[in-house]
Amino acid sequence: MASSESYVEEKTVKQPPTTDNSRSKSADHSPDHNAETDVFEEQPGHDFHYKTLSWQFVSLLMIAEIVSNGMLSLPSALAVVGIVPAVILIIFFGVFALYTAKLLIDFKLNHPGVHNMGDAGFVLGGQIPREILSAGTIIFAIFGTGSELLSGQQALSTLSNNGLCAMYLLLIFSAATLLVALPRTLDRVGWLGLFSVCLITISGVVAMIGAGINPVPGRVLNATVSTSFYQAFLAITNPVFAYAGHFMFFILISEMKQPADAMKAAWCLQGFATVFYVVFAVVIYVYIGNTVASPALLSLPEKWSKATFAIALGNFLIAGGLYSHTAAKIVFVRWFRHTKHMYTHTILGWIAWIGLCFAAVAVAFILAIAVPIFSYLIGIAASLFASWYTYGIAGFFWFHDSYHFRGGWVAVRKRPAQAALAAFTILLGAFVCVAGTYVSIKLIVDAYEENLIHTLQLCLLPILPLPFKWSRTLYAETVRYTKRAFGCLLVLMCQWFAPTKLIISFEREGKGRLTQEEIDRIVKKNSNGEVESLDLPTKFVFIANHQVYADWWYGWCLTYYIGPQGVHDSVYITLKKSLRWVPILGWAMQFYNFIFLARSWVSDRLQLSSHLSALGKAAKEQDNPLVFFLYPEGTVVSKDTRPISKKFADKMGIDDMTNMLLPRSTGLLFSLRSLAPRIPDLKMLDVTTVYPGIPPMGYGQSWYTLRSIFLHGVPPPAIHYHLRLFSMNDVPIGDLSKTDPSVIPDSTTAAVEVEIPEDEKAAFDLWLRELWHEKDNSITKWFEQSSFSKTRNEIPLRLRRGRDVLDAFGFFLPAVAGYMWSRIKK
Repeated sequence: MASSESYVEEKTVKQPPTTDNSRSKSADHSPDHNAETDVFEEQPGHDFHYKTLSWQFVSLLMIAEIVSNGMLSLPSALAVVGIVPAVILIIFFGVFALYTAKLLIDFKLNHPGVHNMGDAGFVLGGQIPREILSAGTIIFAIFGTGSELLSGQQALSTLSNNGLCAMYLLLIFSAATLLVALPRTLDRVGWLGLFSVCLITISGVVAMIGAGINPVPGRVLNATVSTSFYQAFLAITNPVFAYAGHFMFFILISEMKQPADAMKAAWCLQGFATVFYVVFAVVIYVYIGNTVASPALLSLPEKWSKATFAIALGNFLIAGGLYSHTAAKIVFVRWFRHTKHMYTHTILGWIAWIGLCFAAVAVAFILAIAVPIFSYLIGIAASLFASWYTYGIAGFFWFHDSYHFRGGWVAVRKRPAQAALAAFTILLGAFVCVAGTYVSIKLIVDAYEENLIHTLQLCLLPILPLPFKWSRTLYAETVRYTKRAFGCLLVLMCQWFAPTKLIISFEREGKGRLTQEEIDRIVKKNSNGEVESLDLPTKFVFIANHQVYADWWYGWCLTYYIGPQGVHDSVYITLKKSLRWVPILGWAMQFYNFIFLARSWVSDRLQLSSHLSALGKAAKEQDNPLVFFLYPEGTVVSKDTRPISKKFADKMGIDDMTNMLLPRSTGLLFSLRSLAPRIPDLKMLDVTTVYPGIPPMGYGQSWYTLRSIFLHGVPPPAIHYHLRLFSMNDVPIGDLSKTDPSVIPDSTTAAVEVEIPEDEKAAFDLWLRELWHEKDNSITKWFEQSSFSKTRNEIPLRLRRGRDVLDAFGFFLPAVAGYMWSRIKK
């Protein structure tokens, strides 16, 4: 292995000022000075002494952090590419990681003030690299914490036979992880490192014994396997990221008594990890074969799986504590470097430290519990950051110090072998970064296509401008996530602040009727006989009578119970154009792709048809749910709107309504004609709504307003929904035989869904008015019987899944993150 010299003796080290004020000023305004002076000062009067670790304890902490989850995924790599290539890769990356560790250690010795990758980035290129590398280290450390939390939760679930909710197990393990992370100096967890190494080693040995005693009959073993680049690199990422611990080296070395001994710790780490990885991966694969799972412990018989998980549990806990400690320490040192808060017990210092540790674990907990694609995101984070921290950036360290301390490019050219090796580390890091990111993103896209993804993070929004199909797909899923989060928030607010329930009944005689067999199929109940979901179509136009302004709220809540996962992430609503620019809410509604109308049909008809046609086409091509809300009355029944409806009825010579307003058919007809050609299985869900407590001929807004429901604590005791379901063949929407579903109407297109013959308009208007009279009569009967039907299905408005609570709060995360960032920048 080529050597890389340390050049400390050739530098002129500036002496730091001795006053506290000077040190503080230096820390704030001269990061280059900080790189030349040791990050930690040692004085007898300090309460905290950081430089306390021996190289033996550093090696134990390195092994505890790196080997923790690294070994569990390696046997699956052998199943993909075969024993020979996989073993060669494991050894190669282990040896090469030892070389890059030496480059990192030499760089640290040359720059004693470098505490983390961010400080190293400043030495290399100034403030921008510093911020990028610091943020990457924090992100990767938090993701590492989340990975350990999931491993701990998986172990607890296996040991308890899933006897407790996974979220509670994760919460318990997170609390324990926080306790491990809280000590301010690493010497406090040094002995835990020894304990952790013993646990992971014993766990691996027990797993190999269990696999040897219980070999899989008929297992298939391959020396080599011919596979695609995608599958091969997917397997390569396992040994690459099994050594992804270099991002912690600077932090660990900074707390050593003798930093010059750090290479001894690196030898112990890489020697132990490489040998242990090879032996464990080969033994497990030989006895289990190509069916080996990831993590490998899940491939063992139940009792052996429980035994290995029980032993490894302590290692997962300690490794998670180290990761979260690392994330907190980077920010803490950045804030308080060379101040009294670093070295003495101060209220501000302790509040900041505990808050940072809690934030690191809390963010990891939220990601782990609320994000189904979290494991894929770990792969992206590892590709973007660990590939550079473990391999690529070490080459830049060598070039930087060779240039500055050995005589410029002349000195570099005098060492061609070392220069070539350093350049290779940069190229290797770049290759792993690009290919690993590609593989990870493709995994997400594949999971999306297989309906494995239900939630995407708002951090993926910046990919929208990228000219790739997958970027648009992920962006669309992000929008759907925000709607899902908001829908969960609506239900949660009812559950906490305005408890009520939905009482569902179905039409059995008139238009849109359903048979008893169809109703039994739709209403899904649990083992206790409680309704848990409604198996209704997932592409439909939702129409209803408009009683109160909260109708849309409760209607959105209803969509939460349609289907196993709900369709509340696919809701679209028409709104007044003036709401478009309302701060925050208006922007959110634009983000949701809601439709804004000027209430002038001459200008609105083309926009409505064009917008809905595009939504319908996308829903059909992507096979996504679509729920379009429309209230044909246009407004709520009130003392002001009731006379207008009566006047119009008298003018037209038709019967007025008793409990509702006359419906306006034009908007609904245009909507159905725009959606139906592009969604062949489109349905129309007609909902008759009644709120108990409102007397006959009363006006709902006089009893239930958003203010009275959620601020005064006066919700309706129940919301009665009477459902009718129509296919488009049962609705007279006119002749659409000439419609081309692939064409979106615009100003140059005289599409038949926009230009409607008068006779077709009249037929639909009559049909809708008759439907509304039937609804009006059913409401009158409701006042007599307090029910639409003898058979009622009650659904309390509450969240169905524990993780949906996190989705509900996830709606606020972007705002909270923005506020915190604005405070940090100040």
